[in-house]
Parts: sequence; structure tokens; C-alpha cells
Amino acid sequence: MGWLCLRHVILRRGLDDLDESNCDEATLARLICLAEEEGNPSDLLKLARIYSYKKEWEKLLDAFEKLVASRRATQEQQATANFYAGIAFCETGRLNEAISAYKISVESTQREDLKAWAHYNLGTTLAQAGFTLESVSEFTKLLELKSPPLDPLYQGLVNRGSALMDLGRVSEALEDFDRVINAADAPREQKATALVNRGVVEGTKLDLDAALKTSSQVLAMLGIPQGIRARAAFLSCMTLNESGRPKEFCNDLFEVLENTDMPTVREILVPNHQIVSIALIRAIHDQPVRAWPVAISRVIGSFSRLGYLPSLGRSLISHLGELDWLHRSHEALDFWISCWRDASAKLDASARAVMAIPLRWLSAGIEYLKAHDENILLSLPLEERRILRAVLKSPPETQP
Repeated sequence: MGWLCLRHVILRRGLDDLDESNCDEATLARLICLAEEEGNPSDLLKLARIYSYKKEWEKLLDAFEKLVASRRATQEQQATANFYAGIAFCETGRLNEAISAYKISVESTQREDLKAWAHYNLGTTLAQAGFTLESVSEFTKLLELKSPPLDPLYQGLVNRGSALMDLGRVSEALEDFDRVINAADAPREQKATALVNRGVVEGTKLDLDAALKTSSQVLAMLGIPQGIRARAAFLSCMTLNESGRPKEFCNDLFEVLENTDMPTVREILVPNHQIVSIALIRAIHDQPVRAWPVAISRVIGSFSRLGYLPSLGRSLISHLGELDWLHRSHEALDFWISCWRDASAKLDASARAVMAIPLRWLSAGIEYLKAHDENILLSLPLEERRILRAVLKSPPETQP
């Protein structure tokens, strides 16, 4: 055996049955060497899959481009390579390129499992890109396959239901969610997601008992991802708020905010943080005065950790307009502002700076509510007092 053949055998050893999800650096180096020297499409596909597990998207795309350029890949290898390229394009924010890659994968492959996953990823990416109606069509094509794998099948049903909700087709969305919920072979994660989505619809329709029951079902399930559990807990919190149960709402929401990882909480709160902040402030204020210090300290700590203090500050000022008709005593009003000051004083310097203006406005607003003295508002800069007048619904200033 010649030296070159022996070297090839050594480099190739163990690569045919390689565990791509757990590839060590030495084995990866051998595979890279072979792929660069020989340009074998099978090796380049192995590299693409390894880089997908490692989330090294640019390296994955480099392997994809070399495979396409080699012109030696079969149609099925091209379909698989485009599928992985679609993942990399999507993860790097290049949604249009991801859509094109997934379409090639769908049209090229004869493998039902790959076709199912490509339809699923294409539908999900179309929804991300704002093509909601097109995403429904793509999920429908997935569901029409003869025997797709269970994961893309049921997740496709859940995602089609979500897209139908966005289109206002609520009854069709509920049918999709219920198909997943009632399916004996649906994976637990998909069942939980479908239940949460059904609960959101029930809450929107103000069927609060049903929404609470649905969220409780999810929270009782074992082995579901933290993100789904947090969404169910958040649904329960907002339903408790709508049901007029402020103490339970506050306690349960603090559990979500304080005991869920930051990326998950951010994902939940991004579209809702202004609604949540004003609901929390109202709920805290509706509790007995003795509960204020701890609750206010917790809400400030949570919103500071998440970077949502500006939202909290805006809600605090908006709530000023409600204090007048809540008929709190002067002592209670003074205690309200002192609790917010004390909790803010525990923040770091940058966070204290964010709360400085809302606290100044809150203080001036409360003093005005107590005395109804125009001089209190006139001590503020013109733009600030215009905002406070609007919040407090006080008469506009008379021009001199």
C-alpha cells in the first residue's frame, strides 16, 4: 500500500459511522482535511451537519458553497445541503435566502422525512418574514404528506394554528390546536404548546375559567421545556389579573419573572411588557398598604434585571391618573412614593438614573393631587408639566 493510500485510510478511519452531534476536534480536523483535498459531497454534508450542531453558521455555509461548486453532489445531497443552508441563513437573519434554500430542498428531495422538515422550516420562516398566508399553505402541504415524522407533523399543526390566529381565523386555529391536544401520539411538548395557545384564545374571548383550567393543565405536565411552562404560567397570571385577583396575580407573575431564564422571560414580555407593567402597578396598589414595600422592591428588581425600567417608569406615571379617583389618604399617597423611592435607591447608578425622572414626576403629581396647587406643576419644565397635566387631566395653563 502506497503512502498516499495509507494516509487516506488513516484520515478516513471512523468517519463513516461518525456521531455528528458529538464530534471531537481531532476528528473534525481529519474530516476538514479530507473535504478540502477530495471535495467529496458526503464529507461536505457531514461538515454541514456538524457545524449545524455546533451553531457555526458561516462555516456551515462555506461547506454548502463548496458542495454546490463541486457539481458532484447527487440531487438528494443537494436537497439535504440546501436544508442545512436554510437553517444557517435563518439563524443569521437572511430570511429570503433561507426561504429560497428550503424551497429547493422541498422540490428536490424524495425522502418524506426531509420533505416534511423542509416544509415545516419553510412555513416557519415564511411566518417570521411576515408571509402569514403563505406559511399556512406550506404547513398544509406538510400535513398532506402520507406519513411525516410526528415532530414536524404536530408542530406544523401548532404553527398553522398560530398563523391562522394571526389571520383572525380563530375557529380554524382552535381545530388545529385541538387535533394536537387530542392526538394519542402527539409529543408532550407539542401538546403543551397547543394547550397554551388554546388558553390564549380563551383568555382573549374572556372565558377566564377555561383559560385558567387550560394553563393549570400545562403546569401539571412533567418534562416540558421551561419556555412552554413559563408561557403557561404567564397566561395564568394575566387571567388572574383579568379575574380581579391582584394578590395571586402578583405572586404568580413574580415567580415567572424571578425563576425563569432571562431569554425566555424576554421572549414572553417583548410584546407585553407595557401591559404587564401597568397591570402590576395597579395590582400592587390594590393590595393592603403593608404589602407595598416588598412588592414594589420585587417589581423594580425584576424590571431592572430585564432592562424594562423605562416601561415601568412610563406605567408608573400613567397610573398617577388613576390615583385621584382611588381616594387614597394623604398618608397612603406619601407612603406610595416613599416605597418607590426606597426600592429605587437600592439599584445601581445607571438604573437609578432611569427611574429619576419618573420618580420626580410621581412626587410632583402626588403633591398636586394632595393640594391641587398650580405652583407645584409650574415648578417643572414646560414639557414635563404638559405631560403631567395630560395624565392628571388638569386644566391647561392660561397664557399670560
